[in-house]
Amino acid sequence: MFGVSRLSILSYGVSRSLLKCEQATVLTGKFPSILPTPGWRPLWTAPILSRNYEKRTSLKVKTDDGAQGEYSFTVMKDKLNDMYPDENTPNMLFDGVKFSDLHLLKIRITKNNTVMSVTDAKGKLIMNRSCRSEGFRHARKKTTIAAQATGMSLGTLMMQAGIKTVRAAIRGMGPGRIAGIKGIALSGVNVVAIADVTEINYTNDPRPKKLRRV
Repeated sequence: MFGVSRLSILSYGVSRSLLKCEQATVLTGKFPSILPTPGWRPLWTAPILSRNYEKRTSLKVKTDDGAQGEYSFTVMKDKLNDMYPDENTPNMLFDGVKFSDLHLLKIRITKNNTVMSVTDAKGKLIMNRSCRSEGFRHARKKTTIAAQATGMSLGTLMMQAGIKTVRAAIRGMGPGRIAGIKGIALSGVNVVAIADVTEINYTNDPRPKKLRRV
């Protein structure tokens, strides 16, 4: 047996002093391990490095636009023209109320949170809820489940206040785009129109953010 010092061991368990001594190493799988000698313990770091690699690969940034798991459907061509607003839309009646006089549901979506608020036709705030106010903290705030639970909670408050028909305006990109509307609909509120009012910069082409280092 060859004597090996503790400081001469490399990251994968190969000794500097035993690089030329093939008798002192044994290949086990993909990584070499040094034969134990009296007075020291072999350093086997392969499981640690492999675990760290698996952790880094599992933390890769995943993009979710809120449509994951949703189903698609086909719209008939003869009904397509009735889905878009025209000059007569503000005067249309929904449950006996003009479209222009309906309450407005505003949904602000970010990659980390979803905030919902209800205003009247003139823009006066009536009530609001968010994923944080529903008890979701840290990374759970940005999930679709949190957005749907927030929508159901706000919808329940709307039904108690007598607001049964609204028009929605969605702003921002994130996982809560579809889930928030679904939560409102599940609570019994009738959403008659959905508008996307996300800001788009047409003036210049800004440099995108650098990728997150994980």
